Amino acid sequence: LEGGPSGGKSRGTARSSRRKHIKSWCTGTAPLTKMWESPPLASLLTTLDDADSPVGKRMRATYFLKQQYDNYTRNARVEGDERGAERPEDVSQIVIDALAKSLANCRHGSLLRHEFAYVMGQLRDERAASILEKTLMDEDDNAMVRHECAEALGAIGSTSSIAVLEKGGKS
Repeated sequence: LEGGPSGGKSRGTARSSRRKHIKSWCTGTAPLTKMWESPPLASLLTTLDDADSPVGKRMRATYFLKQQYDNYTRNARVEGDERGAERPEDVSQIVIDALAKSLANCRHGSLLRHEFAYVMGQLRDERAASILEKTLMDEDDNAMVRHECAEALGAIGSTSSIAVLEKGGKS
């Protein structure tokens, strides 16, 4: 270990460097960096299609899909109509469809299916309401999954879901 734990710097210099680094983050002058890159959309969709892949991998894919949805919708708002018509695919619809398909697939298990519903609620996109309503109304489905569907519908806040929520609340 040449130079010791501080990489050859004196202890005072290393401490000063750390302080500057922390101060730059606290004052907002640090450069923006990505914590991690999202895998390609196709890879995430393949992972969710495979109910036999490890639960942790499918869980991460679910949240990476949410990240892709958020990035897409945020960029669409910023760019306005400039690129909207040129986009080859609507990533937000692809994400909703993938989560809906996964929610409907009981092979994923109740824990993961409830996470799919949770993420759909976080998206707050009315296009997710139909699968959430359908799952909520299935009295044979797992109570935890149905409960999360109700929570997600509440988060979405569509007035068209009120009757389903009232009926689902009684069952």
